[in-house]
Amino acid sequence: MAQSTAASRAPPPVQEPAFYHSLLAPQSANIDIWETEYLQVLEGENPVKEWTKGTWLTRYLDVLQGQDKAAFEAAYGERIAKSLPAEFSGQTLFPFRRLFMVAQRKA
Repeated sequence: MAQSTAASRAPPPVQEPAFYHSLLAPQSANIDIWETEYLQVLEGENPVKEWTKGTWLTRYLDVLQGQDKAAFEAAYGERIAKSLPAEFSGQTLFPFRRLFMVAQRKA
């Protein structure tokens, strides 16, 4: 199980905008960085769990095996379904952050 806890200590897959600015600034004449939060409209049984299984949740699921993996996925599924329940229409609204950057190289 030690291997499985390593994923929880890993840095987030996307840093804050200031992190990218500090990387780009030394080589850039101009930088634009902005964030947008999209509202993903999802359908189905526990759609947020299913959607995140193909994105950031893989870092956790990939290191777990057998019952540990099943237990983790079930517990995550319960929590996410409670925090993001389906609307009256049956759809689940999932806010999803995107980070955009445009940098112009120094002349």
